[in-house]
Amino acid sequence: ACLAVRRNEWRRCFVCQVESAAIIATQVVAGYAGVQTPHPAKAVLEDGITPTEAGFGVACAKAVTGIGSRRAGELVARLLEKYEPTIEHAPLGSRYAECYDLKTRRPHETYVALYNRVCEEIAGMGLEI
Repeated sequence: ACLAVRRNEWRRCFVCQVESAAIIATQVVAGYAGVQTPHPAKAVLEDGITPTEAGFGVACAKAVTGIGSRRAGELVARLLEKYEPTIEHAPLGSRYAECYDLKTRRPHETYVALYNRVCEEIAGMGLEI
């Protein structure tokens, strides 16, 4: 996530959010009541998820509510194209402290900008968040 901003490699955050969107789309359309936010990089990075990812999951769940299984399947196929090549070697992402100010508990501006850019890219695939 934020490490991606620092290194100008926004794909790390993009890959994580696209994968989350695909997982959440399948959960919601299938009627699963316990929508979960996937953790980046196979959940091996301690403190590697932020409230932003949780909020993104909620926004995705709301966005796909009622779209139907056919449209959801098409969306998931488009999303999968974006992250499938990285599954074997998933990017680690960043720790909370790299993305958020520890005193204010607010996301750094660079992280907000990155998040917004990812949302715009996903919107281009048909999922308005």
